This record gives sequence, structure tokens and C-alpha cells, in this order.
Amino acid sequence: MGHLSTHLPGLMFALGCSGTPKDSPPGVRHTGTPVVDTGSTGDGGPFDGPVQIPHGVIAPAQLSEVRLVTWTDTGLVYNEGVFPYKLINPLFSDYTLKDRAFWIPEGSTIGWTQAGPLEFPVGTIVSKTFLTAPDLRDPTVDLRPIETRLMVREESGWVAWPYVWAEDGSGATLDVTGEVLPISFIDPEGETRSANYLVPQKNQCVECHEHRDAEGERLLTLIGPQGRQLNRDVDTPDGVQNQLERWASQGLVSGMPDGGAFDTAASTEEFIGTDLSGHGPEAIDRVAREYLDMNCAHCHNEEAVEGQSSQLWLNHDNTDAFHLGICKQPGSAGEGTNGLLYDVVPGAPDQSILYFRTFTEDVGAMMPQIGRSLGHTGAQPLIARWIEGLDPAHCSDAADTGSP
Repeated sequence: MGHLSTHLPGLMFALGCSGTPKDSPPGVRHTGTPVVDTGSTGDGGPFDGPVQIPHGVIAPAQLSEVRLVTWTDTGLVYNEGVFPYKLINPLFSDYTLKDRAFWIPEGSTIGWTQAGPLEFPVGTIVSKTFLTAPDLRDPTVDLRPIETRLMVREESGWVAWPYVWAEDGSGATLDVTGEVLPISFIDPEGETRSANYLVPQKNQCVECHEHRDAEGERLLTLIGPQGRQLNRDVDTPDGVQNQLERWASQGLVSGMPDGGAFDTAASTEEFIGTDLSGHGPEAIDRVAREYLDMNCAHCHNEEAVEGQSSQLWLNHDNTDAFHLGICKQPGSAGEGTNGLLYDVVPGAPDQSILYFRTFTEDVGAMMPQIGRSLGHTGAQPLIARWIEGLDPAHCSDAADTGSP
């Protein structure tokens, strides 16, 4: 029997540091039996053998050929040696649920990094499965997979393979041309929503995953599996444990500081879709920056192509007001400005281009440009409060033009 996913009917989400699920839309809660770390093919299991990946050739036409993950009447099942993981703050993608996992070749280890994604060895497969349900107030009912994206670590770097699931979950087929899938559901606040879920073209993966290295060469990179986003507790057969410490004890991660002596992301969960009146300005500032870090900074940082052209850097550790957009006029936003003049106007969310583009549903103006068709209504008050609480500044006195 393989590993049973945490996004399945009758099973429990892995717990975050506060003891509540962190990798689900706001308001979703689950209870059930604990899950295990890895799967096992066992007798009569759903896989014909261990995980396999044909390096240096065309991607397999069917996800089943990789033998990494499958869908059964109990939900997602991972093969032996596949490790599901949870992020403190998941990226918003039209309210879809996500199940993440990685597999590394036997005998290899993941290298620790103080900043950015961990150093996964050649041969690694990182998977992210997108799922939806008719009513996200209880997504255990009629949950189904939509897409599984694989990032595969070749000698030359990362490559991306998108697979689209059949309506009945019977299999997932490679789709490099992209498509738009209409989905309708009730969101966590009880509102009926319709989204145009985008399966990106293979070449569109660069829009979020492309960075420049020290020599200026463009390369794909991971986004989510950073130490600061992985430093959280999960439910395991041995009780609640920190997932990074568990992997280190199993020899999967090398070079990690003892005792979690590194930066850890602040959770946005208690701030999304909830009353913010009980939170002070310092907490609002930190958590709003974390939201922008996960949802925007994969493009808007000094190493990403978009960040270099826009000079807008939304990574959580950026301390420069100009690059944070304070009274900065955009260099190349075009019609996406909605007639506004500055990226961020302290005290005035409605006058801030960043606020408009983060939550608008206007095609061509919304940010990110791919990955969502709906605005994240639960997060909108958080970003508004953050802008309202910024130190006052008179942007009309500034002469910033989008260049440092």
C-alpha cells in the first residue's frame, strides 16, 4: 500500500507549528487518522515497481510511467521513498488545494542553504498536485485532482513537466501546450466562485521559476521548499515532529543548523479571512510581507528577470523602501497601473498599484500574470492594513521613475 496523502477524505492534514492545518484554503479544517511519511508498494500495491525517471529524454507521456503518485478510491497515493512535505505559507492559486512531495535517488542527500530553496541532488523529482472540490468548506467530499506538476533535477538544471488528470482520476497525461479548465466551487467563506484554472504551457513555467545566476544565465529554480518555509511541525507515526529535523535524522538533509537556528517564515493563516483588529502593526507588517514574499517575490526579487526590470523587490528580507515600491513610479507596468502613479502609497491602498494588481481580476493587469484568475479576497484586508500602517510619505514630492 502506498503513502496516503494528507489531502484525502478521512485523513488528517499535517499539522503546523500551532497545531492547525496550514496547507489549505482559509477556514478548512480536517480530522482523522494520522498519516505516514512514506509509502510502500507492498503486495498488491498500486505501483509496478520503484520510482523511475528517464533522464535526458522526452518526458513520459503518462504520469504513471514515473511511478511516483497515483489516484485511487481513497485519494492520492505515493510510492515508497516519496516524502510529502508542507509549507508554512502556500501560494494562492484560485483556491485549489495542493499536495507536495519529493523523491531523491537512494544514497543522495539534500544540501542545506540559509536562503532560497534547498539544494536537491541530480535525479530529484519534486511534485505538486492541484486538487479541487465542489465545496471548499468541506473539501473531503468529491475531492479530485486537476494537475500534477513535476520539477526534475537534471545535470543541466531543473526541467518542468505538467500532467493533467482525467476527470475520473484514472490517470494524468503530459500536456506541454497548456489549457484552461473551468472550475466552479463554493469558497471557504461560502461564496460561489468560478475560476479559469490555467494549466501553463511548458514554456510558461519560466514566468515564475526563472532566475539569473551569477553569470547572468537564465535558469529554472524551485520556489517553495526553502528552509524557512519548511521549518514546521507535521503529524507522523511517531507523533508531531518538525519535518526538517525528521529528514535530517533520516539522513535526507545535510548541513542543517542544530535546533532550528535559522530564519522561519511567519504563518499567514491566522490573518487570512479573519478579523485583524486584534493584531498590532508589527504583526501586520511581518505577515503581509510574508504573503507578498510567497505570492509575488518569486518574480519580484533582484535575481529574477521581472524583478530586475521592474526594480520592485517583494522578498521578505528586502529593507530598501524604494525597491519595496514606496512612492516608486513603475518602470514598465503599462495598462496594469489602472491610472495610478506609484507602486505603494503609504496610507492609501486604493492609490497603490501593488494593491490593485495583487487583487484585481482584470486580465492583463492582475499579478501574478499566470497562476490565478480570481482575487484572494481573504488576503485583501491584510495587504490593505499593511499599506495603511506604513510610515507616512508624500509621494507627490518624490521623483522616482522606476530606476534606482
